[in-house]
Amino acid sequence: MNLIPHQDPLNAQQKEAICLREDERLTYREIAARMGVSHHRIQQVLAAVKALRQDCESHGAAALCLVPKRMRDFLEWNDLASPAALRAAIESKRLVWNDSRKRLILDGKSPRNIGWHSWQVMCEWAGLPRPESSTERIGR
Repeated sequence: MNLIPHQDPLNAQQKEAICLREDERLTYREIAARMGVSHHRIQQVLAAVKALRQDCESHGAAALCLVPKRMRDFLEWNDLASPAALRAAIESKRLVWNDSRKRLILDGKSPRNIGWHSWQVMCEWAGLPRPESSTERIGR
């Protein structure tokens, strides 16, 4: 896979919270006070970090946390949350890129906010070759 879809699955808030927790050994309440949020929110943030880490550790390059959140939500919502399931949908033409409409098509419907770059990342995450756009093909 040439493209690492989303190398850092942690957002800025998660990075800051985990740094304060692990490096500075602060409590949830101390982290919350420093970041200006409730300690309940810090519990949620750190639980999400734990889940992301477990996903990455147990699935390696197939970890869903390696794709951007919008795409991750799309894949989970459509039961395509593993590279094998996504690859099967692409190979069966259930999920395709429509060059003329410049849209992704899943089961005849066009999901919003999933563009060309996301299609390339999905193909690579599924273990398929990175597709070239029509302009990339013409430029050769």
